[in-house]
Formats: sequence, C-alpha cells, structure tokens
Amino acid sequence: MLKKVFILMVSIIIVIFALNFFNKPAVQVNTPKIAHKSQSTEVQTEKKAEEHVEEESSKIHEPTNKEESSIQTKFQKEKWLKEEENEAADIHIVGIGDSLTQGVGDMNKEGYIGIIKEKIANESNVTVALHNYAKRGQRSDQLLKRLNKNEFNEDLRNADFIFLTIGGNDIMRVFKNNFFNLNVALFEKESIDFQNNLGEILTRMRSENPTAPIYMIGIFNPYLNYFSDIVEIDEVVRIWNESIKKVTVSFPEVHFVPIDSIFEEGEEPLLHDDFFHPNRHGYELIADKLIAQMKVEGDFVSKKVE
Repeated sequence: MLKKVFILMVSIIIVIFALNFFNKPAVQVNTPKIAHKSQSTEVQTEKKAEEHVEEESSKIHEPTNKEESSIQTKFQKEKWLKEEENEAADIHIVGIGDSLTQGVGDMNKEGYIGIIKEKIANESNVTVALHNYAKRGQRSDQLLKRLNKNEFNEDLRNADFIFLTIGGNDIMRVFKNNFFNLNVALFEKESIDFQNNLGEILTRMRSENPTAPIYMIGIFNPYLNYFSDIVEIDEVVRIWNESIKKVTVSFPEVHFVPIDSIFEEGEEPLLHDDFFHPNRHGYELIADKLIAQMKVEGDFVSKKVE
C-alpha cells in the first residue's frame, strides 16, 4: 500500500511538471531569407558585421572601480542598517529546520514564523527581528552538520524564541531508499536514527542557549485529503510524532506542538499547488496554534518595552 502512495506522489509531480512544460508559449524563430550574393558582396557584408560588433562592444563596459565601489557601499550600507535594526529589536526570533519553517507554499513568502513575528509586534508593542535559517529539503542529519559548523550559533545565543521543524524529509528519504520494501515497521525502525539526531540537535541548541523557549512543530500528512483510505501514512506520521514528543520532553523549555489535526479538520484547501506544502491559510492556522500554545506556556512575549 505504501508503494501505491509513492507511485501516486511521483505521478502528481510528473503531471505538474508536464502541465508547466507544455503550457509554455511556443518560441517563434524568424528564419532569415537566403539570397545569392557575389563573393565581393559577402566580404563587404562580413566587414560591416565586424565593424558593427566592434561598435556595439565598445558600448559595453565593465563596471569601473568607482561604480563597483558605489555598489559595494550600497550593499554594505543596507547590511549595516539591517544589522542595526536587528540589534535594536526587543525580541529576536530564530527559525531552524526545513521548508515548513522556511515558508515554502506561502504566496507572501512568510510562512507561520513570519506571521508570528507580525502578531507579536502588533499585539505586544515591541520590535521583532526574525533570523530564519530554515532550508528546503533539509533532513535532521544535515541540520546537525550545520549546527556543528556554527553557521548560525550567534543568533541562537541571542534568541528569545526558537522555532524548529524537522523530520518530514527524513521520512521521504525512507520512501526513496526502500521503495521495493516499504512497510510501517521499517519506518518505525528508521525513526530511531531520527530520534538520535533530534536529541543531538536539541543538545547543541541548548548548549548555545539554555533558556529560550523552543517550539518543535510536529509532522503532518499532506496526502490526507487525496489518499484518506491509505491508513499506513497516518500510522507513519503518528509514529514519528511520538518520536519527536519522546525526545522533546527530556529537554527544559522545549514544547512539542502537533499540527496534524489542522489538516484533518480543514474544510477548505490548506495546501499549496504542489499538494505538499501549506498555503497561506494553512500557515495562518499553524501560527494560530503556536501562539495559543505560547500563551499557555506564558511565552507569548518574554521581553516588553518599558
């Protein structure tokens, strides 16, 4: 049954690609008419063509040192202004993980974390800086490597809130690597490696920032509305969410927030056109659930303007 799911997933991707490809407008090529010319005419034509190329080439110039300096100065100025703005912020939010935290599928390119940033700023009268290091397609082992390379540890140390999504791409790797031997027991076995990676990830994060609340968002089944009769997918999601919960409870101020019920109960489309990532409304519902949990924990705002 899980093989059937993977085949259907691949079929959806192929159909979307084909629609995008075949709907492209045809490129019209104007074929020049061929006329018979004398040898002298051809030589003159070639000479004129060369002169034209030289003339056009003379118009194209590499940026001068002054222009390069101006561009670099503008870039540095924008960077400094952004850094000053972030340093002056009352609240610092850090996002880590995969495409769900990156916000893939949101037409506003914010995702749940951008929505939370705006709600905290608007409802609590504070300035908020967002540092989002989430990366589409990222697995738990890849995130752990980035943490060990200290790619964003400075922002982790200064964070007031940390949001994390990871695990969905680990599941997809199991699908791809075991296509001819898929069963629920295999996913349960592979979840142990994921638990170990997640434990190391949280340990590294806590070594950089021992106190900031970490909100770990659960995994959901994006195929529920399309393959609701295939219960094995729900079972895999349940097992992996239990793995996340099992790890998070052993760390202080790490809160597991399941979101699978959002997509089970949704009466309107909550997925992007790729049938995999949430759309804008889906991200809004995720943000609402996270904020509700933050209020329960007393973490909605950890630092207020005096």
